[in-house]
Amino acid sequence: MKARPDIKLKNKVQVTVGTVILAQPFWEDEIYKRAVILITDHDANGSRGIIINKASTVHINEALPEINAQDPVYFGGPIASRMISYIHTIPAIPEADYLGNDLYLGGDPASLEEMIKEHEIDFEKIKFCAGIVEWNAGQLEYEVSENKWWVAKLTAEELFNSPPETLWSYKLLQTGNMYGLFAHIPDPSLS
Repeated sequence: MKARPDIKLKNKVQVTVGTVILAQPFWEDEIYKRAVILITDHDANGSRGIIINKASTVHINEALPEINAQDPVYFGGPIASRMISYIHTIPAIPEADYLGNDLYLGGDPASLEEMIKEHEIDFEKIKFCAGIVEWNAGQLEYEVSENKWWVAKLTAEELFNSPPETLWSYKLLQTGNMYGLFAHIPDPSLS
């Protein structure tokens, strides 16, 4: 009998800056249950990301009084929860880090404030997040290999036009994972 070579999936997405990781169903930890995390840093020293689909009850003008906006601040993760970052599609914000797929992270806060005062910022193209998620060197790769996370690509249009509460199931279905069909069914691990 001839040995079969290892079968490798075509188009398997690797973790890189700008990709998202999707939490496997049935997480016990509420923080990561049905989480979609945008990877903002990924190198030999470790990885960092921001949860992008969990709106908080805090509004932007409450967290950042100098910005008059009623949009929610998103729960970005349990680390540095007082740190507010922003993901956007506005290349004109100086010092913003390009993540790929027309997405940017941060930028010069003074320039952002000035652009807001001049009505140059479209709040449908910017999302404010409090906190981050971090992994030590090799930890995220290990968790992906253990099937704790699925890796997918994300476009700016998906981030800003998909309702946050359905982004997890949408991305699962888009990548061919049928768990996305059951997004509105209560998690049996809660019983």
